[in-house]
Amino acid sequence: MSKFDNGVSFLPQHDYVRHDETQHVIFHEHMHSDFPKLMKYYDLEIVLKHGVNKARYMVPTVFDLENSTIALINKYSKQDFDTFGYK
Repeated sequence: MSKFDNGVSFLPQHDYVRHDETQHVIFHEHMHSDFPKLMKYYDLEIVLKHGVNKARYMVPTVFDLENSTIALINKYSKQDFDTFGYK
């Protein structure tokens, strides 16, 4: 059974990075500045629309989480945080 058989919503993101080849990682918080640079690098004319997929309702933040939930996320995602430089 593949680790992808049951969907990929909660798979660690470092599983998608191969260190034996060149890859470009764009961080969500820098999407609107980094994506155009990547498209220019590959000479592609693809433009992100601003304001697409905005939430209609209040989006939870870290302040809405209990300490035990934060601890669980930190434990589960440790290698992702380390790989991508998050604290």
